[in-house]
Amino acid sequence: MVAGPDDGLRHLDDGTIVGTAGGFGWVRRPDGTTDRLTAPGARWSGVWAAQGTWAVGRIGISDDREDGTWVRWDLRTGVANAVNLEGRTPQDVNARGAVLTGQTVVHGDRIVTLDGAVPDVRLVLGWSIADNGLVVGSTNDSRLRPASWTDC
Repeated sequence: MVAGPDDGLRHLDDGTIVGTAGGFGWVRRPDGTTDRLTAPGARWSGVWAAQGTWAVGRIGISDDREDGTWVRWDLRTGVANAVNLEGRTPQDVNARGAVLTGQTVVHGDRIVTLDGAVPDVRLVLGWSIADNGLVVGSTNDSRLRPASWTDC
């Protein structure tokens, strides 16, 4: 949906609300129940993006916010699994659980790199991923250009 814990809320299609408050991520379901998004031993958590039955964010076992692990939560169960983003920050997640960083799409153990759409591109940025794997974003060489990638 959107990147980063800026406003703290993500509204999903079924009425579910996912956000970060009080040092932890949480999910509020349409029936009014609220559950904390965390993991065993975590002292804090934060949600970056959510879609469908998935959310992506960070958990930490110390008070140092720089020392965290990226995870993907299954919103049906609340279970968090570590996700290798190769040192990058997530931008989005789709309903299939694929996590988009600025330059890659992570499908569990498989990583798809977003290649430059124009020769000599200096910077590739994916901004959003659809459920069918379409990524929209931009490339930057001498100017910023819209870009899209399919089957990611």
